[in-house]
Amino acid sequence: MAEFQREIIVENTMAGIDAARRNCKTLGRPRKLTLDDVAEAHRQIMQGHKGMNEIASLFDLHPKTVERAFEREGLEAA
Repeated sequence: MAEFQREIIVENTMAGIDAARRNCKTLGRPRKLTLDDVAEAHRQIMQGHKGMNEIASLFDLHPKTVERAFEREGLEAA
């Protein structure tokens, strides 16, 4: 009985996720940096105005989070 209920829960969960994707809903945790934030941070670093630690501090993030945002957008961290 419990296995049957679990299967129904899994099916309903997957159906809900599929429906959300069809409706172009974003799944998961929201991004900490917008695309504009990432572009501005990258510009500041590339122009030598600020370093990775300063940018991270400015946005109240860990430097690795900023680095991952650069990688996600295809930008190179200097």
